[in-house]
Amino acid sequence: MKKNWMLFLFFAAFAALTFSGCSDDDNSDVPENTHLVSKEVQAAFNAKYPQAKDVEWELKGDYAVADFYWDGGEHSAWFNPLSAAWYMTETDVRYENLPEPVLAAHKAGKYADWRVDDVDKLTREGMETLYVIEVEKGESELDLFYSSTGILVKTVVDTGHEEDYDDYLPQPDANGIIAIVKQKYPNATIVEIE
Repeated sequence: MKKNWMLFLFFAAFAALTFSGCSDDDNSDVPENTHLVSKEVQAAFNAKYPQAKDVEWELKGDYAVADFYWDGGEHSAWFNPLSAAWYMTETDVRYENLPEPVLAAHKAGKYADWRVDDVDKLTREGMETLYVIEVEKGESELDLFYSSTGILVKTVVDTGHEEDYDDYLPQPDANGIIAIVKQKYPNATIVEIE
């Protein structure tokens, strides 16, 4: 009897120790990988997206990127990990929710009969917002970049790799190009600087 009692106590202690380390990993209020970014970056993110859910941080090149859900959609926000400055947010958009000028331009354009695969909105600090409509027809895939006024500004062959849009992050204006363009062409919209 004493042996059975000792065996019971041993298994009870083992079970208690084993299961005490378990926790609720599905808590969407606690961002994942916050150790990758500074408190300043987290504060800048929280100020810009106070109601964000399921936040996951990662480092991509020279940027701290937060993937999250907010305002009914999926987003990725790019921050400078040192200065905590926000640069860009990529947002998944439903085709039918595109701005009317973009919808009208696409429907009237030469890619209207191509199947729409994905739509993203790129909101960038100090630069034109872009809408990217990924289309495919047969074996061909294209990314169509539209301004918010419906101008098709760029067509890029989609290579099939996951797109980060890091080529569209605002770049430092070391040579004062933006000021020169704004002075010479006050109504110009700057989409990209190379």
